[in-house]
Amino acid sequence: MRMVGATILALGLAGAGPGTGAIAPAARAATVDARIDQVTVSPSAVTASGLTPVEVMVTVRLVDTGDLQDTCPLMAGESAASSGAIVELRRVTPADPRVGTRAPAATRQRLHLTGTSGTATSWTARIAVPSTWAGTWQVSRIYACADSDPAPNSLGPLINTIDLDPRAHGKVAGVTVTGDHIPALSIGPSPDPVPWTATRYVAKGRLWDTSPGAGLVATLEWCADLGCGIEDAYDGNPVTTDDAGYYSMPVDLTAAYTNLNLWIPRPVGRGFPAQGVTQVLVRGVHPRTAPAVGGVPSATRLRTGAALTVTGSFFDGNRCADLRDPLTLQYLHGRTAWRTISTFLTRFSGRFTVTVPARAGRTAYRVRYAGNPGIQAAAVMTPDASPEAPVPYGLGACVPASGRPFVVTGS
Repeated sequence: MRMVGATILALGLAGAGPGTGAIAPAARAATVDARIDQVTVSPSAVTASGLTPVEVMVTVRLVDTGDLQDTCPLMAGESAASSGAIVELRRVTPADPRVGTRAPAATRQRLHLTGTSGTATSWTARIAVPSTWAGTWQVSRIYACADSDPAPNSLGPLINTIDLDPRAHGKVAGVTVTGDHIPALSIGPSPDPVPWTATRYVAKGRLWDTSPGAGLVATLEWCADLGCGIEDAYDGNPVTTDDAGYYSMPVDLTAAYTNLNLWIPRPVGRGFPAQGVTQVLVRGVHPRTAPAVGGVPSATRLRTGAALTVTGSFFDGNRCADLRDPLTLQYLHGRTAWRTISTFLTRFSGRFTVTVPARAGRTAYRVRYAGNPGIQAAAVMTPDASPEAPVPYGLGACVPASGRPFVVTGS
């Protein structure tokens, strides 16, 4: 067993950064005097079908921008690929029921500086919109930065920023997406649960068209690390579905969870490629573990009421959520009812010793572990890392386990 508090904290910190849509802390940003002159999304209505995305163009014109630029000085923990101006689009209507929990709440995409005229700058983002975006979206945030002197500390350069919601300035622009033949993706572990001695398991699932239910052939990108960029198509390992849409691949059990990302092919040409948006994202939690528990008595015949000592061990491969989950010693009452007579903890080694008074007559005993649900997230999560979408993970789920019964006679 293990404690997970520190692990959870590490997961939360690792998920916070530009790769997950996070923006530099406001406490370190000086505001740039700027106003939004124009925001447009073209076309304003599109239909996307199946796995084929439709491109839309977001154009932003800013005035009095204070030397804003295409890329930003790096903050602590940033990579050069993730720094830059950002446009955020947010869903303003309920998701299509066929998309369900896979529907994102918001997405952030890179803005590219395309022109400067006096105190005005023009910015453009070409976005490949998938069918899973079905619904209405509005431009909800514009973020950009300008160089400044380096900050006198170890956190990296100070950044002058603008961070504006154009809707608050009377600039409402968006796109309505009609989704047709929306794809869906599933994942599950095999076996389930996995033995505590296992070091790997097989993740299996299916990609299908939600309209006719037919399987889809596509290449998925998957990785088993919290650092996987949800909208970073350069991370991951390819796995291709078969003609019926099924796939399988081995996964190392040292990973906290596994997420499978299906990426839109990135169009090329015309200056810079349209940015791919995850069409379907399914994130499978860490598979459940089947632990082993057992105990043996100090004697099989004792005087009634004498000390019955049971020694044994509990092994879970260090995958159960809580280091101090209790075990119980039980006796069989009647033919099927097991009743607890002692609750106890293992030592750090996993071994235990428990002593109880011997019951009169021939009595069957066993050691029991009740299981631990661990910390589990939904199997299907949003295909976008907006701040409102918590980082999903799964840790420490162990199924109940019982040791082999043994008989002790008290006389």
